[in-house]
Amino acid sequence: MIISKIIFFIDLFAWLLPPFRQNGNKYFIYFLLLAVSDPIFFLLNWTYDISSPPYYIIISLLAFISLVKKKLLFLILLLSIGFIIYLQNAELIFLNFVIHFFILVYFLKDLVITTSEKDKIIIFNLILVLYEVSVMTKFAVSFLFSTGRLLYDFATVFDIFIGIFFTIFNDKKSPEIKLPIEAG
Repeated sequence: MIISKIIFFIDLFAWLLPPFRQNGNKYFIYFLLLAVSDPIFFLLNWTYDISSPPYYIIISLLAFISLVKKKLLFLILLLSIGFIIYLQNAELIFLNFVIHFFILVYFLKDLVITTSEKDKIIIFNLILVLYEVSVMTKFAVSFLFSTGRLLYDFATVFDIFIGIFFTIFNDKKSPEIKLPIEAG
């Protein structure tokens, strides 16, 4: 249990730094939400003992809205806040999984478009996809009881390395893998 707490605090610190590197880039709000969500939840939970699924539904929806920037999604956010009152934690975790699936699709679309237009894979976009897969894995293993904690901790350690990557690189200064162009 103490190892899980250590991993949690290292992860919390690792994700505080990426918004500084991402400032002024297209995913800044997304990274800012990731940076402040866990510290705010930690403080709220420390003082009020709140449940995490309703809180993270709101954060996930705000993250999705920050990516697609559609006004209609604000209405969905308001409706979802209404659903939070009536849904159980397991249903909220599943709903959060679905929201992150849509975020994953958004990042996959971005990766495919960037790769096809530039004939190279931008590692930053690939790591965004891996991060969302990691988040979805954490939601999925939260349903498992005995092995779930261990898998959750492994995914969180993976997230720490991803947070460090995003502290070093942004979408404009990312390593690339050039794809060979076939002569047709």
